[in-house]
Amino acid sequence: MVGAPTPPWSWWLTGQEIDGQQGGLHHARGELRQAVPLLRRAAGGGNTGYRGLFAVRLLACLLELRAWSEAEDVATALLPAVPDIASTRTRRLLTTTIRRGSRLPGLPGGVRDLLHLLHRAARFSATPGGGRAV
Repeated sequence: MVGAPTPPWSWWLTGQEIDGQQGGLHHARGELRQAVPLLRRAAGGGNTGYRGLFAVRLLACLLELRAWSEAEDVATALLPAVPDIASTRTRRLLTTTIRRGSRLPGLPGGVRDLLHLLHRAARFSATPGGGRAV
């Protein structure tokens, strides 16, 4: 539709959002190598809002792929953002990712430590009086 006005509801529909949704679909289907570049683009520029969800999905993919160094980088970037994650959906995915990731064979100590710190940060910020409201 050339020249048609943009619908007012479409403000959130960006290339970043489309990449994140498509990456999430690949992640859900176990197509991790296809998911990573899409989620990396979608998570770029911060960890708030849906970018946080995409960053957690990216961490999950990297852990499942045993891409330890990249997973460590994503976990390190996520750590200061955890108290600001207000989305229940993102928090649940983070908890599941930490639980599954912590059980992976061959998990390096540094990545294990970061997952533990993420778990503590998520638990602390989700408790009354323990950080920001969720």
